[in-house]
Amino acid sequence: MKKQHVLTLTFILFSILALLLTFYLPTFYSPNRVDLPLYDAHKVDERQAREPMLDEQQRQDGNVVAEVQPRYDDSLVLELIAKYGNRIDEIAVQASLFEVQEYLLSRYPADGQARFRRIISMAFPQLANAILAVVERMGLYNDWLIENYALLVDMNPLAREGALWQKRRAFFGADAEKIWADELALQAQKQQSMQEAMYQLEQAADISLDERLYQLQSAITENYGETVQQLVVSPGMVAQVFFGFGSVQDTLQRLSPEQRQAEINRLRKQLGYSDEQIGRLQERDEVRNQRWDNGHAYMAQRKQLVDGVDGVALDEALAVLREQFFKHEASTIAQEEASGFFRYQRPRVFGRN
Repeated sequence: MKKQHVLTLTFILFSILALLLTFYLPTFYSPNRVDLPLYDAHKVDERQAREPMLDEQQRQDGNVVAEVQPRYDDSLVLELIAKYGNRIDEIAVQASLFEVQEYLLSRYPADGQARFRRIISMAFPQLANAILAVVERMGLYNDWLIENYALLVDMNPLAREGALWQKRRAFFGADAEKIWADELALQAQKQQSMQEAMYQLEQAADISLDERLYQLQSAITENYGETVQQLVVSPGMVAQVFFGFGSVQDTLQRLSPEQRQAEINRLRKQLGYSDEQIGRLQERDEVRNQRWDNGHAYMAQRKQLVDGVDGVALDEALAVLREQFFKHEASTIAQEEASGFFRYQRPRVFGRN
């Protein structure tokens, strides 16, 4: 039962880790390509290669330009129909056309907006107004991202994610989940992959602590890339997950206290802790060891009292016992026990509590 409890806590901790890893992507907020839900957006290089090239003399000739631009617009209309015609009623596809607008504005500052509206009206006349309205809102969202870029980067991952989704829903309502469906699906896929890796690591027999830690770190890197090295939760959150494995605890419990602490210190070193941090953590471990030893001794004597005394005499004896073992914390322990919670019946998780 205790082992199952530890495993459950480990999966909860991993879920938090997965969220943080997924959301903490500094390049994701780059204003050069800001947070766009692109499906099959046109590649600028390919589009430029297809666009007729004009020399300076031809550009000065208004007749040549007037002849070339409609040809290119017609070509783009056909391309949009071919690429998006079967799915243009999807809000996410409509939103992705924002990048087509941005390309046209960058290439034709004077009339790019008018050309985009004309192209959309020609390609999708039935839905042109709806598409243009969606693209306009995507532009406002894009402007908000750029204006708040520095603020977003400084936020912690969960706060940033909350701010993003609040703004997305403000602009798009329930359609936000459809527009950013690929992002949500990728997040779910990564979490599922990591949960499978964790289950396999928990079930794997006869592998060393080093190999188990290496496989956990490899699974994180494989799913989330080198970004994990930049996280403020690393190595702390990874350590929480690793030490939560029942198999890791089984190994640590078989060691003497001195050997166990040495092994925990060594593993923390591999996780990326500095020598100074390891020293501070060892001091915390030693305090925790004393508290657990004291708590287990209390529980043993408490059981003897419960088995041999009852009624008011038991209440009085337990009060004296709590005072003996816990001093100023005795009242807190009494309140916990009155609610049915016994903190020293919880599983001891070395390296964590």
